[in-house]
Amino acid sequence: MATAWKRLVGLALGGLGLIALGVAIFSFGASAYCLVALTGIGGLQPRLGASQCTSYFSALSALLTPTIAAAAAYIGYRQFQTSRAKLMYDLYERRVLVLRGALAFLSAVRRDGTVKAAEIPALATALSERRYLFEQDLASYLEELQRNAVAIFTKELLFRELIAGSPQRKTLVDQHSELIAWMLEQPAEIERRFETYLKITV
Repeated sequence: MATAWKRLVGLALGGLGLIALGVAIFSFGASAYCLVALTGIGGLQPRLGASQCTSYFSALSALLTPTIAAAAAYIGYRQFQTSRAKLMYDLYERRVLVLRGALAFLSAVRRDGTVKAAEIPALATALSERRYLFEQDLASYLEELQRNAVAIFTKELLFRELIAGSPQRKTLVDQHSELIAWMLEQPAEIERRFETYLKITV
């Protein structure tokens, strides 16, 4: 509905712009003819009287204000569209950087089978602007991704310090494995969640 309304406004203002251009071209041509016909420039015999040209210029003056207003409205609308397009493109670029950072992290988890120490700050940096770029649903999801990354790293540190076969170590290993399995499912999920945020509509 909003897109259809924007198109309707664009068509209306575009039509006004074309009308204003047409009026301007007609006015210029008619004014030149009036002056030539009034004065007989170039050997032509005068065809119009002073009163006729005066009436014409009065009518032209009455048309001038709405014509200028229509042209200004069209130019303003086009400038608004250009500014909006630039804003949407800039927003797209910043959102794509977050997606790329998250996918790079998930790729490293798939490659290494765990979360290494260097991946934690890299992921935190990639997701640092999430609250400003996305709605609450995606921002919360990215926070969950970061929490689970820290949890994987922490649990591995803990179970490596415990004796093999101990119940506590088994519990941590199982939790670690569950989180790794969750991470391996996220590339498709994160792309699905980002899809609506990466569509540029002006």
